[in-house]
Parts: sequence; structure tokens; C-alpha cells
Amino acid sequence: MVKNAVCNCGNTIRKNKFFTAVFLLITVLAIITVPYNWDSMTYHLPRVAYWAENHSVAHYATTIYRQVGNPPMHEFISLDVYLLMGNTDYLLNLIQCGAYLTNAWLVYEIATKIGCSSKAAKVGMLLFCSTPIVFAEALTTQNDNLACLFLLIFVYGLLDFLDRDKKIADSRENYVKCMCLAACVGLGYLTKPTVSMGMAVFAVFLLVMCILRRDSIKTLFKLVLVTLPIMAMLLFPETLRNINTYDAIYPSSTGASQLVDTLDPRYLFINGVKNYIYNFPNIYVENGNAFLERGVRFLARKMGVDINAECISEGGGEFQLRSATSYGHDTAVNVTILVLFTLCLLWSLYRRKVKGLPKVYTYCTAALFFCLCIFMRWNPYVTRYMLPYLVLMCPMIAFWCEDMSLHARTPVIRESVLYVVGWMGILGLITMFSYHGQTAKDQHMSRPGGYFTSRYGAEIGEDEYRRVCEAAVENNDRYIGLILNGDAYEYPMQYLLQGKIEKMQHIMVDNPTAKYEDPQFDPDGIITTENWGDTIVYKDRTYTLITDCTVLYLYQGE
Repeated sequence: MVKNAVCNCGNTIRKNKFFTAVFLLITVLAIITVPYNWDSMTYHLPRVAYWAENHSVAHYATTIYRQVGNPPMHEFISLDVYLLMGNTDYLLNLIQCGAYLTNAWLVYEIATKIGCSSKAAKVGMLLFCSTPIVFAEALTTQNDNLACLFLLIFVYGLLDFLDRDKKIADSRENYVKCMCLAACVGLGYLTKPTVSMGMAVFAVFLLVMCILRRDSIKTLFKLVLVTLPIMAMLLFPETLRNINTYDAIYPSSTGASQLVDTLDPRYLFINGVKNYIYNFPNIYVENGNAFLERGVRFLARKMGVDINAECISEGGGEFQLRSATSYGHDTAVNVTILVLFTLCLLWSLYRRKVKGLPKVYTYCTAALFFCLCIFMRWNPYVTRYMLPYLVLMCPMIAFWCEDMSLHARTPVIRESVLYVVGWMGILGLITMFSYHGQTAKDQHMSRPGGYFTSRYGAEIGEDEYRRVCEAAVENNDRYIGLILNGDAYEYPMQYLLQGKIEKMQHIMVDNPTAKYEDPQFDPDGIITTENWGDTIVYKDRTYTLITDCTVLYLYQGE
């Protein structure tokens, strides 16, 4: 059996040498890339480091509420890797990278399930691999690719129930499938709740299909009863501790600003347009961004809508488009996939003769993306929330491009469409490897410097953090209190002080997590991100400023 498995693996590699090379290269790139994005430095990795230090995943006092309030699933996995690697972050990027590789395979499987040939499905997989936001996320300790993994598994399983001609049977196989779907719902929510919107839309399509097929109500009821306990078991522990901390099932501070705060159709329409064109900037249209921005602002004025109203713009931020060459973890522009999605959606409307699963999948995917655009409040980093739904477009694009190659009236289109899309994917991959490879190369002055790749500048950030941390160690500070703002890069401090102090924790916390602050904690020194003057008084003890930096400040206890 082992011999057959090895032979099958070898055959798969020989048949897919290109993708094997791509997967090996991105795995190496994930390993050598030092985590450096804002989310990782402020709450993803600090959370893991605190859990390891506290020997518990319980809530703790922190001024950076995201460390406690954000969904914990990705960090649960990260904690295992972190501990196995001796309390280091060297392999933490592999979690997102592993999800990226698995998602590529799931895109292929979904594409074949809706009717694509192997050739077209590989084009869809190639398109997925080269999508800028997906590629960038594979090199981080964020959670979007992992959340997408649970959504893709959910969709892959649900497609079996969306066949118009096949009623849902009361069988053991279907019970097992529903249990797996329920697990995906729970795990997806615990990773990133925004994927729940996608699952909900597909579930609504399934409900409509069940009504049209006149499925047995008794069978459906029994299947629902099987799924509910699984979701409850997965969600109950996190819900319970959120209630204990926030008196709510979910902390409003981490999610309230993500959805629009209006039902005015004019504002919803403008918000949808803002989000839809986010991925349209490209290098081929001179001053294209300015043209698109002026167009949206003109439309908003004509409709009497404040384009930057806080109800459709997070924090009332000014609407602007990113550069076409923005490939970062939070801001990547994905013009290729969105243009292809738009063209393929129009082609699907033209191809009325195509029925069944391809059409259902297409309309589900389109409905999902349009719902996201309409109801997700615009912000400069909205592309991250789009990631799972951009991925769902890949099988759809593969199917309709193949359909176009078979039924388009123009011979040139029939013969070239799949090859053109494939080459676009290859060029995209080359660009991604070049951009992120250069970033990884620039980081290797030192690991602490790499943490500041996108903040302060590697040399400035490392120098100031190292000066403050070394000063604390030289003063024999065993216990350090932290007074940080929500924008602080906390993880580099944890890295530099690891093994050199006894304990570090937040003090003077002014949010619901303050109940977890240790009243017996008496810090020898206090590190702050703001200058509090010459002294700080904490618990009747005076702390004097001893470092003069611009990013961090160390106050020493008397």
C-alpha cells in the first residue's frame, strides 16, 4: 500500500511538474520570509506569545483588544507550531502557505465538479495561484487563506446537494457530509467570520433548490438536527468566554465597523460600486485610477450621497484607489481575476442553453461577491475580505472560458481563450515571485529588522526597540508593564526580551479585558508607546523616563 501511494505521488508530480515547482518555490519563500505585516506584529503573534507565556489560551488583560477579541482558530494552530519550534516564529508562515496549497487543489476539484475538463481546471488553479492577494497572504501569519480553506471545503461538499435532478436522500453518506459541512461552518467562523456570509448565501441557494425539488421535509429536518450539535460544540466555548469578557457573544469593537450602517439604497449602491472597482486599477490605462475615482464621485454627487460618509466608509476615510502595482498583504489589487469574472458573468447570461450546476455555481458566486460589495463597509484594506470570494471565482472563470473556447463564434477566441488566461496566470506568478522574493531578500539583515519591513524602516525600528529592550535587561528588570496603543508593534518586544525577563503584561488597561489584570503584578519597568513626561505613577510607585526614543519609552521604577 505504501509502495502504491509513493508511485501515485510520483506520477502526480510527473504529470504536474509546473505546479509542483510553483508549490515548492512558494513554500521556500514562506519559510525565508520574516513576518512583517501590521496585523501579525500587533495582535496575531503577540497573542500566540502570551498564550505560550501564560501556559493558557484564556483571555488576558491587553490594551490591544484585537489580541483577545479576534477569532482564535488560526492562532490555536500557530501556538502548536510556535511551541514545537521552541517558541519561535520561523515556520508560522507555513500555516497560511499550507492553506494556499490545499486551496489550489480544492479549486481544481470544484472546477471539475461543475463540469470543467482537466485542462480548464488547471487554468483555474493557475489563476488562483497567481491572484496577488492570495499569493501575498500565503507568506503571512494572518488567517484569510485558512478561512478560505474551510469555505472551499464547504462549497465542495454542498455542490453534491445542488443537483436539480437529484433529491437529498436519507442516507448515511449524506449525514456524514452534513456533519463535515457543519464542522466547516464552525471552524470557518472561528477563523474569520466574514466567510460565514459565503456559507449563508450557498445555504440559501440550497434551500431554494430543496423547495424546487420538493425534497422530503422529514429528511431535511433530520439532517439539520445532525448539524446543529456540531456547530454548537465548536462555537460554544468561544461564545461563552466572550460573554464572560464582553457581555456579548462577539466583541463589537472587532466587527461592528466592517458592515455598512445604513439601508439607504443610494448609499448601498455607491458602497457597492466603491468596493467593486477596488480591483480595477491596471498598468495599461494611463491615469486610470483618477478616471475611476472621478466617475464614482460624480455618480455619488448625482445621487446625493456623501461618498466618505462613515456609514459606508470605515472611520469616514477618504475614498481612493490603490496603485495597480500594489501587491501587499492588505492592499493587493486583483485586476485580472475581476475583469475575467465580469466577462465570464456576461458570457454566462448570454449562454442560456447551459443549465444545471455550472449556472447555479456561477450565480451563487456572483451573488456572494455582489453582497460583499454592497454590505461590506469600504476601507483601504477591503481586498482581504474579498479573498475567499475572489477564489470562488476561479472555477467559474475556468468553466466559462472553456465554454467560450467551444462555442464562441469567433475562431480566434475559440482557439486562444484558455491559452491567454493561462499565460496571464503565468505572468502573474512571475510578478508575485519577483516582488515578494525581493522583499524577503531585503529582510535578511537581521530577523528583528525584518519585523519592521513595512513600518518605521527596518533599521530605525530595530534600533529603537533593541535600545529599549537592552536597557530593560541591563537594569535587571524581571517584570515589565506595558502601556501600548492599538497601533503598537508588540511582537518584536516579545522576541527581543524572550528568555531575558520573567514576565511582561499590560497595565492600566481601560477596556473589558481589564478584569484580567493581575492586581499583584508589580513591574520593575514600564514600556510605553507614548511619552508620559518625566515620570509615571503606578500603584503608588514612581517610574522615571530613562530612554529618549521616538517609538518606545522605558520608565524605570524607583
